[in-house]
Amino acid sequence: MPKIPQIFIVEDDLAIAHGLQEFLPSIGFEVPYISSSGPDAIQWVKDHQPDLILMDLKLSGDMDGVAIAKNIRFFADIPILFISGYADTPTLDRIQKISSARIILKPFDLAKLGNTMKDMLT
Repeated sequence: MPKIPQIFIVEDDLAIAHGLQEFLPSIGFEVPYISSSGPDAIQWVKDHQPDLILMDLKLSGDMDGVAIAKNIRFFADIPILFISGYADTPTLDRIQKISSARIILKPFDLAKLGNTMKDMLT
């Protein structure tokens, strides 16, 4: 039996996070945990090594999604799909410097999100 990909969601908008947590199993993913803070997200990835991370760019607290991703890159090479309501040029430049990272803009089409995630895992 094939392993179900584990998706870790880092998102401070709980409506979006829980909506994704409900939707993703219908297309073959499991969401074991949601986080909204940098330190918690980094520790969870260290402890659990998910298959893919869905990461909001703007989070409450001192770290944005790119800073969290850079910290994760010190110990893991897990694909990261950033989700954001906007993407200015400096932010896109920061994302391009992170290996195995892509961005999808909110509001996103769920089918496109699922296809992008599947593509990143192959």
